[in-house]
Amino acid sequence: MKKTLILLLHIVNCLFCIELCAEEKYTGKFVNMTATDAAEVYALSENGQWACGAHFANGDMNQAFYVYGSIWNTQTGERIYLEEDPTIPCATYWVNNEGTFAAGAHYDQPAYYINGLWHSLEMPRGYDNAVGEVSAVGFNDNGDTIMIGWAYTAATRGTIMRWINGELDKEFKYRNTVREWETKAEMERTRGLSKDAKVYLISLDHCLLPVNGGGNLPTTYVMTEDTTIIIERSIKGYDRVSFVSGAELSRNGKWVVGSIYGVGLTPEDGEGAISFLYEIETDRLQILEGREQGMMACTVDDYGRVLYCRGGGGTPLRKPFVKRENEFIPLEEILVKYDGITAEQIDAIMTDEVEEAGEDDLGTLYDVSADGRTILGCGGPAKKYNWVAHLSHSVHDMDPNVNDTPISYNNLAAFYSADNIILSGMVDKIEIYDLKGSLVMQENISSAFLPTNLKNGIYVIKLYNYKTNTITTSKIVIK
Repeated sequence: MKKTLILLLHIVNCLFCIELCAEEKYTGKFVNMTATDAAEVYALSENGQWACGAHFANGDMNQAFYVYGSIWNTQTGERIYLEEDPTIPCATYWVNNEGTFAAGAHYDQPAYYINGLWHSLEMPRGYDNAVGEVSAVGFNDNGDTIMIGWAYTAATRGTIMRWINGELDKEFKYRNTVREWETKAEMERTRGLSKDAKVYLISLDHCLLPVNGGGNLPTTYVMTEDTTIIIERSIKGYDRVSFVSGAELSRNGKWVVGSIYGVGLTPEDGEGAISFLYEIETDRLQILEGREQGMMACTVDDYGRVLYCRGGGGTPLRKPFVKRENEFIPLEEILVKYDGITAEQIDAIMTDEVEEAGEDDLGTLYDVSADGRTILGCGGPAKKYNWVAHLSHSVHDMDPNVNDTPISYNNLAAFYSADNIILSGMVDKIEIYDLKGSLVMQENISSAFLPTNLKNGIYVIKLYNYKTNTITTSKIVIK
């Protein structure tokens, strides 16, 4: 009897362990949100449970207006149309965690959607018939709903707006700023708002590229309650013409990610994009990749973890990557190898255009949830093949054991581009040696860009991080 009881307890214990192991097994979920029209899903809710967007009128991506503003349940792929009349243009750019409140544009003007109805928002004087949108929503310490947006009446006139609980804030004065050598911007627009409504990401968009070395280019800056900081940094050869392209603000208002694009002052200077991560609290610009690497930082979660796409144009035919230990790993490889998503699920979104181009099925990335575990992307050039990957852990965690420790980019590296040494990570000091082992330069670092007049040759750079007591070496070639 005693032996039987022990045996039964052993069996129960084994069953419990099997169940526990099953519960601990990390598996992801891949949701194909294929649409029959030219739908484009722009953004996720903070928790990743909802997505929002619209589709292009008549399936033409070149048309200037949208119809059928929609939200999607990212667990089921179900799409909810927010306008029944296809002749009424509307689009959604923000949705809450419950899928009950969306914001964007209706009749091409700023509006929000709640309880099955669109509600138009008041416009400033002189902008009654302007085209505009609500681009982001936050909630302040008083529980007020803060919406920000922008409108324009022509290519040379635009304004930024803020609404509090649906009422136009006529006292709102954003701190208009440009770099000292620029003329006033021709278009002003909002690009992001933190969830606590304390951090704004704003662009002052100029319409033309520089002519004969002129400096009429976009300025992108962060505005907090008491400061305004321009993100662009001078790069030798691009001192008057560098600008941020496609910037995105994390939901907690701590990070901005994007590319700094430089058009050289002379043809010899060339042009290209440098991928960056900007930490707002410290005004620290971290260079992630030089233009030679061809990678574009496209979205960031609340921990500062970045997802990339191979650079080049606005087409979805770009391959997404994750950076681990200074190595770029295709996102598809991580999803299949580490999170239980099958290649067959991903292959289901493949289009003929993607297959013929030899591109990744996942195409490009649009957004990531605050915790980094839900990723939104599009796998087809007609913008029909939207998908969502729900992960059991961040793709930056190769080990399936969940680790939510905020990541700081302490992987030190150096690149060379356009007479600049470009530093990645929190570098405090560098030493530069030639191939004879002679120290040719040393510098305490205060900027991610270090102009240099080194002669052509191969150099070894020793990079120091005092906080982590890290020393790393990089090799650069100057020619």
